[in-house]
This record gives sequence, C-alpha cells and structure tokens, in this order.
Amino acid sequence: MPITENENLVLEITRARFIELLDAEAQMICLDNSGVDNWEGYDIAFKDLEEVKASQKERTAINIGRRKE
Repeated sequence: MPITENENLVLEITRARFIELLDAEAQMICLDNSGVDNWEGYDIAFKDLEEVKASQKERTAINIGRRKE
C-alpha cells in the first residue's frame, strides 16, 4: 500500500500521548520565547531532529503498510 500525504487522515492516540505532545509543544514555545535559538548547539539539535524524523517516518510507513484493512 503506497503511503501518501493526507491532511484529512484521522489518527487515534491515547490521552496520555496527547498530553505528552501538548507538553512538548508548550516546552518548545517557552524555549523559543526564551531565546534558545541563540544557543550554539541549536543548529546541531535541529540536524539531529531531522534524522529522528526521517527514522520515524520510515517506521511509520512500515507500520501503516502492515495494517490490515
């Protein structure tokens, strides 16, 4: 099954995971508002983030491909 971008896709997550995501978003907003983008390791952290996102995207594609419909 090919993986396509679908903004209307509805995903199901646990309430606990939803709260974790909201907390992470709030933390990022606070860090950005505090000037963390001036930190010397900021660019390195976002390079690492891109690698993690690529890995997650690959794992998600594999998991979605295995789903039974």
